[in-house]
Amino acid sequence: MMLAGCARDSGTSENLATDGTGAIPGRIVALAPNSVEILWELGVGSRLVGVSRYTVYPPQLAHVPRIGGQRDPNLEAIVTLGPDLVILRGRQEKLEKLCRDRGIAVFYDPTNRLSDVYETITRLGAMFDRVEQADALCRRVRERLARVQGRAAGRPAVKVLLTMRGPDRLANIGTVGQGSYLHELIELAGGENVFGDLDVAYPQVSIEEIVVRRPEVIIEVSPGGRPAGGYVQLAEQWHPLRQIPAVRNGRVHVLTEDYAMIPSPRLVLLAEKLLSLLHPDVAD
Repeated sequence: MMLAGCARDSGTSENLATDGTGAIPGRIVALAPNSVEILWELGVGSRLVGVSRYTVYPPQLAHVPRIGGQRDPNLEAIVTLGPDLVILRGRQEKLEKLCRDRGIAVFYDPTNRLSDVYETITRLGAMFDRVEQADALCRRVRERLARVQGRAAGRPAVKVLLTMRGPDRLANIGTVGQGSYLHELIELAGGENVFGDLDVAYPQVSIEEIVVRRPEVIIEVSPGGRPAGGYVQLAEQWHPLRQIPAVRNGRVHVLTEDYAMIPSPRLVLLAEKLLSLLHPDVAD
């Protein structure tokens, strides 16, 4: 069994047992929604006793207590739940110290790229004695992504801007560069990420930079929790910038699906959605 025990680097590939027993964890608190989805697919979702407030899938876990987010976990609630494993994505020093002091194992979910998704599935499969299920899950994800890539093959790459921002005005625009699974999915679906040359996974860019790069499709990622009019507003804010081909040609889209920002096995749904927006003539 491979568990991350109080590692200093959140991106570490090391997984160290905290108690040396090798016992399969029975009570899990997961602050990484993607890991929650993986555990469910592996058939061990019933072991989850606490999840992040951002966990929206599967609906069968709606009754599981929410214990805050990665940045503001409710430490008292976590102690009350009595987990023997906590799953983190990124650093949370107070929670890490709590786990260290109480002998609770910590697993660091490293997911940033597609390869990390497969790695996390494989590690969690090994931890919970679900190796065959993990192998099958990885195979299903790869096969569906391969079908998307096959449909896009031979088509001219479409210049894409994918954004993440607040709804109030067209400012503080986040996008994706190299090192992000979102960048990889854009390319896999037959797109060319207009900021794919940046070596920062999630850079912030200006309107001037966007105008210069002339995206042919703009995809605003804004999952859940907003009135329908708010999504319309996101698209309408681009209207004055008709010098951008995506705006001029009416190819500004807003993705509201809850899977749009979660690097879980459901990323295949995002790849298929991207294909339908970039190459609607070949999408299934």
